[in-house]
Amino acid sequence: MDLDEAGELYKNDLDYEVYKGGITRNTEGIREQFEFVADASTGTILELNAQHD
Repeated sequence: MDLDEAGELYKNDLDYEVYKGGITRNTEGIREQFEFVADASTGTILELNAQHD
């Protein structure tokens, strides 16, 4: 599943329809990037991972 794409995730014995995306933040000139997986129905973030260059 690529970023900005809908898909499926099986986690904690549950099936989810999910959306995967990314966010970036700048703190004191330092850029941090994160990828997330969110439940397509509720918007609940199921996974959040920092991306390292």
